[in-house]
Amino acid sequence: CRGILVGACPQEHAPESGRSILLARLPDGMRPRHALQFAAQCEELDGARGRMAADGHSSIRSHLVTLIVTPDGWISGFGLRDTEGAVDLSAVRFSTSRGMALTDAVRAHVCDVSGDRMVVLQGPVAERQFGDYRACSRHCSRLLLELPEICQPQHEQAFIVAGGRNGGFHLIRTKFSPHVGSGGGLEWADCVYNRDSIHLSGLLYRAAPQVAQLPLDINDWIPMKRFVVVRDFQNLLQRKFTSCEVAWHRVFDVSGRGHVDFSEFAQGCKISGFCGNVTRLWSMLDEHGRGQLTLHDLSANEGAREP
Repeated sequence: CRGILVGACPQEHAPESGRSILLARLPDGMRPRHALQFAAQCEELDGARGRMAADGHSSIRSHLVTLIVTPDGWISGFGLRDTEGAVDLSAVRFSTSRGMALTDAVRAHVCDVSGDRMVVLQGPVAERQFGDYRACSRHCSRLLLELPEICQPQHEQAFIVAGGRNGGFHLIRTKFSPHVGSGGGLEWADCVYNRDSIHLSGLLYRAAPQVAQLPLDINDWIPMKRFVVVRDFQNLLQRKFTSCEVAWHRVFDVSGRGHVDFSEFAQGCKISGFCGNVTRLWSMLDEHGRGQLTLHDLSANEGAREP
């Protein structure tokens, strides 16, 4: 979206009780698949509410509000207090494609525009609590998720994103990685983290020039090449953990959910000592683009010989 909208953002977002003011509606074909939350800037004009600055002139205060875009296209907002002002809709940035699953409900969407590769993330990271306030006071960053190689950020960059709680926002920073096959990651870089979800929707950045030449469709592999790469990876796991099943439970599916996303898979590959291209290995294992892997995907044809 682009433009400024003058409207009201109540303190509470409760559509069922009428505490939700609809600001605008997106046209058909330009609506998200799921509800998304964005951090947006709002400029509140005090003079319009009867309050003046000390010199008698109206003053403008700028603060953050949360915008919610629903699958039916409606845009509504809420803030830390009842607010009327000008809301910057350029914060609403999302893709209508399926994208690539990274972690929890977060998906990455990539497109090439005039020679530049642009990456937009959307969806929330599930609630978590770091619980180390001493580390927070030292501003120690915490890794939220790993990025695939095609999403490698050009440099470290800071973003403000919405939290799940009323008036909650988080400082997020892209992390550059020099390792081949890795796209770096996203770090939580705020000072205090009370248990909250983190909505990464609207986080848009330019990818590094060296990855702009990598193909976006990395699933088009001849069967023999896929078999050799996957078999070599399985042999690595067998040498280190005796079997793919042991490796699965020890370094991949450590939470016991029965499946892993890209971020969990990348962490497992790092622990396993895999030095190849994690993004391409993922695409070979996730042939149907489901955005998650199971033990069956990891151990399929384990021990088989070349066809």
